[in-house]
Amino acid sequence: MVYRVISPREVKIVSAANPVSLHPQVFGAVCSCPPRVTEHFCGTGESFLFKLEPKMEVFRWSGENMFFVKGDPESLKIGGGE
Repeated sequence: MVYRVISPREVKIVSAANPVSLHPQVFGAVCSCPPRVTEHFCGTGESFLFKLEPKMEVFRWSGENMFFVKGDPESLKIGGGE
């Protein structure tokens, strides 16, 4: 299950970890709209991706498109491009 209710408030931070990889990664996103199932992308350029491990980095909006956050029943997309 990709989505679940964790509180009545809108959650706008998504994080994930891959500790079993040969190269452990901790990464996530701060979204201007809460993750939810939507027909089209939503959000603004205030959204950004980040990586905490192995080295902290922030990936801000490039301005190339308006693909911020889109949810399907089976997946969650944050950002996008060609």
